[in-house]
Amino acid sequence: MAKRYTGGLGKTAHQGTVHPVSKKDIEEIIDVDEKAFGARRERLLRLRIEQASIGAVLRNRAGRAAGFALGVPGPERMVIGPVVAPDEEAAALLIDRIAGWAPGPVRIDIPSQHRRLADFLTRRGFETVRHPPVMMRNGNALPPGGHLFAVASQAFG
Repeated sequence: MAKRYTGGLGKTAHQGTVHPVSKKDIEEIIDVDEKAFGARRERLLRLRIEQASIGAVLRNRAGRAAGFALGVPGPERMVIGPVVAPDEEAAALLIDRIAGWAPGPVRIDIPSQHRRLADFLTRRGFETVRHPPVMMRNGNALPPGGHLFAVASQAFG
């Protein structure tokens, strides 16, 4: 959780560009999420996109969606997630945009395998509050590849 995000990603070598999510991005976001999560979560993602007050889509040099992040307002803070990206640098770029656009405190739930990303966020104002488990149905591990950098919420994965 970050009460105050300090930002400061600075210049990045990442080749993608980040844009606010629009309705035309939804189908590509669903496809990118399916590849990262290992299941098609169309209903959940449509609902989360509708609930999100801010969202960012990462487009590669060819103009195709390569990642995304959503910011969903909660009663006390904005929840960032899911975050899907091709690598940790791209995930940091997406999170930086959402946290920077957020009007107040933010929370993000990152799978424990992403230590470098967690360290990056700690240096920018996030603090580790707890290490909750990620709940899953019909499985006991996140899909291989490590492209899911933050879950939608603890309950949704």
